[in-house]
Amino acid sequence: YGRANISEKLVFHGTQIHKLQSILQNNFNWRLYGNSKGNIFGKGVSFSPISNYASNYCDKKVPKRCMLAVRVLEGISCVGNKNMTFPPLYCDGLHYDTSQKHDGNVIVKYRDDEFVPEFLIYFSGYSLKNRN
Repeated sequence: YGRANISEKLVFHGTQIHKLQSILQNNFNWRLYGNSKGNIFGKGVSFSPISNYASNYCDKKVPKRCMLAVRVLEGISCVGNKNMTFPPLYCDGLHYDTSQKHDGNVIVKYRDDEFVPEFLIYFSGYSLKNRN
């Protein structure tokens, strides 16, 4: 992180129930970005500060869904894109540590140990756009 001010955020990660055991035992693996849904803002692990946004990545049309509340470290962010495999340099040989959607509703992390699941959340119901 170099000289960056680091903050800790509590964010959400929607996932499928069959992936839950591996996440809880091994933490997230940013190297599996290609096996997951979405990587529009970078090829890492995606999180959102908005639980409803994260719920779009949960199992669809099942009565019991799950997501994780996750502690994430963030220093300096840049706007990500689907081709980003690691954030670019910003100055003096230092890299951004996080990419994000332009409005901050998605943040993407690329390094191990910069995120840790804090809470497991089970919920039921569907958002209006997922009903059909």
